[in-house]
Amino acid sequence: MVFSLKQKVKRIWRGIRESRAIITLGDISLKTWQEKFKEKGIYDCGLSKYIQKFSKNKDTDGASYWLRYNFGTGYRSNDFSMYLDTEFGFILTMLEKDIADTARLKERGLAAIGFNIEYGTIFIKQIQGKYGQAEVLKRFRWEKMLVAIVVDWAKKNRFRLVKIQKAEDNEYYNKNSNDDRRARLRMHYNVTAERSGFKLDKNNSVYILELAA
Repeated sequence: MVFSLKQKVKRIWRGIRESRAIITLGDISLKTWQEKFKEKGIYDCGLSKYIQKFSKNKDTDGASYWLRYNFGTGYRSNDFSMYLDTEFGFILTMLEKDIADTARLKERGLAAIGFNIEYGTIFIKQIQGKYGQAEVLKRFRWEKMLVAIVVDWAKKNRFRLVKIQKAEDNEYYNKNSNDDRRARLRMHYNVTAERSGFKLDKNNSVYILELAA
């Protein structure tokens, strides 16, 4: 069966909607990047340059940090006891010696950034450090680092817009919360967005960053 150019375009866009994937202009096979997230492997983004850039003292501690793809929500979506609220995400981890077996290394979850894909837009809805990891995370500006990684990933995959949810729209902002927690959420979301170059869209109550074509 021979299709016209118009029919081919329609079939391609239908495939995109059904798979909820983004393709590059040369990717006629429609192979999606979703597979990378589902495999939950290491995202080779050159993490060390981000660690160096966002380190507070510009001197890394020699620790080995990794960044993992994540797919799915809830605790069962990953091996680091981190609750993910979104379908896609990256988890920052660190290698350390296993207390039970010092000859073996184990991977510890530190923080996560989660996002959904909505009509070709990256919508970041989770920027979260893992409870008990403050001593490690305070070494660098991890919130800005994770946002920068997502923005760069979005550019690489030809997205044109990245959004960050306002803290006040986070479901935990008013759920069993207090002033300290609300202030922390505003720092994680609102302040991070502003310091990362996002602008507040007051009409839609969301921070946005338009990416260059």
